[in-house]
Amino acid sequence: MDDWKEIHSLADKSRKREKKDKESGELKKFIKSFLWSFRFFGKP
Repeated sequence: MDDWKEIHSLADKSRKREKKDKESGELKKFIKSFLWSFRFFGKP
């Protein structure tokens, strides 16, 4: 039973990590485009 719980918690962790990675990826993309538009428009 304990092994099963461990497997479940590991799966849960990896799922959370995947979600986090996806979110941070989106954030990085956003920041990159934000910086690019800054450079492009030359705003301070």
